[in-house]
Amino acid sequence: AQSIAFPGPGMPTSGGGGGIAIVDHNFGSFPSTVGTATTGPMNCIGANVMFVNVNIQGSAGFNTPTDSTGVNTYLRLPGGWPNSGTEGANTLFYVLNPSVTSSMTVSDTDEAVSIEAACFRGVPATITFDQTNNAVTAGPGTTAQSGSITPTAPSLIIAGLGFNLPSTVSINLGFTIT
Repeated sequence: AQSIAFPGPGMPTSGGGGGIAIVDHNFGSFPSTVGTATTGPMNCIGANVMFVNVNIQGSAGFNTPTDSTGVNTYLRLPGGWPNSGTEGANTLFYVLNPSVTSSMTVSDTDEAVSIEAACFRGVPATITFDQTNNAVTAGPGTTAQSGSITPTAPSLIIAGLGFNLPSTVSINLGFTIT
């Protein structure tokens, strides 16, 4: 699990009015050896930032996601859980001011890869990476808790989770899982 916060001066946190709001999101997976996972189509018109969570299993490193526009360059965020060879790994990528379409997809080619992508509107033109927290657990029936994130300003908080078994996912403090 990886949690991050992006504060900006006076950054609104409400999805209503002129605040930050999710535009669309989707996911995809390729659950066997090396392959490409592609999200379902997303209508990201109006979005000014996109985040992609990549979860891999195995010993390969992370490849950078691509999308159907062919022009966006995704940047890897600091942190994330490093790949230990068999436990898998999880990390987040983003692109600020992306080129978007009404039916775009995001893809990644890795070992037993799953990806989740989300596009948002209302994020300030300049974003600053503020904090990260990570956790990992091995084996079924155990809990991974990434720890607290305490933003230094009003923030957009993104949590990226990855697991290879059916699991129950929760987050505290009234956040919404999408």
